[in-house]
Amino acid sequence: MPLLEYFFFNNLKYSFINKFKYSSLKNLPKPKKITLTFKTKVPNLKIIATSFLALEFIGKKQARGSFIVARQQNLVLKIKKGNPIGCKIFLSKRKMFKFIEQLIFNVLSLFKNKSNNASNFYKPKLTNNSYSITIKNSTVLPQLGKFYSIFNITDHLTIIINTATKEKKATTFIFKSFLIY
Repeated sequence: MPLLEYFFFNNLKYSFINKFKYSSLKNLPKPKKITLTFKTKVPNLKIIATSFLALEFIGKKQARGSFIVARQQNLVLKIKKGNPIGCKIFLSKRKMFKFIEQLIFNVLSLFKNKSNNASNFYKPKLTNNSYSITIKNSTVLPQLGKFYSIFNITDHLTIIINTATKEKKATTFIFKSFLIY
């Protein structure tokens, strides 16, 4: 069992009951899924295939992924309707907790350090039920850093963590307890 999964199910649930006055353990907010997305501005098949391979490395080839296609034509960027413009992958359950753990210990520790590596990130966004962050240089992830020569052409990686809550206070509490926000 990953460390954060153990922390969530053994400690954080009881903190929710005490702080937010939940009456049932089944109604507690929890992380549902993570969406990892690479989008490109140029419909280049080599970049999209490399991005999809990078997502397969991140998801350990067990997650379900798909291509993102253009919904409408864009003449400025020379994108036709239906052309692939990116790829995404979904992580849930145990893979989700393992990825959050890796994100906190390996990647976001660089961001919180406020060193020169802080330029690799955009400002995180928190909504009622999700948290998103964009990583400019995706090779800061340990799985992709080993193969820098292959994955250096990938574009920005967007990470969206969805929760099963509708209250912003509860969402903030989850991510502050995970030391993400």
